[in-house]
Amino acid sequence: AAGLIEALHAEADRSSDLLAVALDAAHVEDAVNRGLRAAVPAIEGGHAIEDSLDNLREFHRKGVRLMTLTWNNSNGWADGCLPGPDDPRHGGLTDFGRRVIGEMERLGVIVDISHASPETFLDVDRTATKPFVASHSCAAAVSPHVRNLEDDQLRAIARHGGLVGICFASAFLTDEI
Repeated sequence: AAGLIEALHAEADRSSDLLAVALDAAHVEDAVNRGLRAAVPAIEGGHAIEDSLDNLREFHRKGVRLMTLTWNNSNGWADGCLPGPDDPRHGGLTDFGRRVIGEMERLGVIVDISHASPETFLDVDRTATKPFVASHSCAAAVSPHVRNLEDDQLRAIARHGGLVGICFASAFLTDEI
């Protein structure tokens, strides 16, 4: 992941007339006002921090401002929505997982629950003190995909001041196969 972040920064340097790396809302607004695309460095899958708050801090130092807690699989501190047969099962977040949420919030890294299990979502809802997001999830009421969110989850994100981004993969938008 660190190499990809460095590549993003290098590309933004090479294409400064097209792209800007945005580390906060003011950077996004500035890029848009200058007619540029704004790229917010993000990590999909909290396994990238390798169970280390120091690694999380290093990713933040390199510009990461959003991280999904899991991918479909589970990691050492949070359950994913589709854990593999050998994945750990925690029933949501572990104590370390709650520390990860706290450190993400302290650093200003947005907590993304896309790919998280319902139990992990519930623990984030109970733990988070700042807005959290589902950057690429959809509504279970539209399509009952395992990654889609129930109405109560959507309302919880809204209560926290977060947002839900739509995933345009057809399986998330329709139950037709």
